[in-house]
Amino acid sequence: LSVTNETTCAAAAILPRLRPTQIGSDGRLLEWGGEYGEAEPGHRHISHLYGLAPGNEISTLATPELAAAARKTLEYRLAHGGGYTGWSRAWITLFWARLGEGSKVEENLRALYANSTFPNLMDNHPSKRGPVFQIDGNYGTTAAMAECLAQVSYDGVNPQAVSLLPALPPNWQSGAVQGLCLPGGACLDLVWENGTLQTAALHAAAPWKMRLHCAGAEAEIELSARQSVTLNAALQPIH
Repeated sequence: LSVTNETTCAAAAILPRLRPTQIGSDGRLLEWGGEYGEAEPGHRHISHLYGLAPGNEISTLATPELAAAARKTLEYRLAHGGGYTGWSRAWITLFWARLGEGSKVEENLRALYANSTFPNLMDNHPSKRGPVFQIDGNYGTTAAMAECLAQVSYDGVNPQAVSLLPALPPNWQSGAVQGLCLPGGACLDLVWENGTLQTAALHAAAPWKMRLHCAGAEAEIELSARQSVTLNAALQPIH
């Protein structure tokens, strides 16, 4: 944010004193400072996975050990009945997208639409007075969908790379999307067929530089302001 004041200085001093994410003896992420028995093993809140999503601390590429522990944490919660509200199911769908599990994304999207969505496509949240609308489920679902198509990996703070089609659900084998926003002021359009990227078009509003990954292909793209480029499946420019 390029802001320096009393608050940011205090935060900078506190940050290195925060305890890092820990893995317990059973291979799951610790929710608290020690290993305690869980009163509700299937609770809908999975706050200790914030670093996986929407945070950027945990990723399959940069922190594979933490990602594996996050997966075990998620599987345990679901095995004990988690994900029974719309917003929680949307969050779980986002977790699976970040873990690159397209089939799990599809499974949870189906559960969302079957159990936690009103006929007008608004999120359905259970309450003692009957189901009510809660916007979190809609925001979380669309975020998960976007993450299936393009994911940004970070070095903890700064964006480092973009993965294309990292968690494509099986029933999304062919399709197209326009206008996905990327950090730094670029937009992305994608076309794919039979699960394989056909074209990726990047449009930069400001000077933009990022490494792209897709199905084993890798390329560093640098654009000036208001410049566009269209790439093929090998991430090479189409002239």
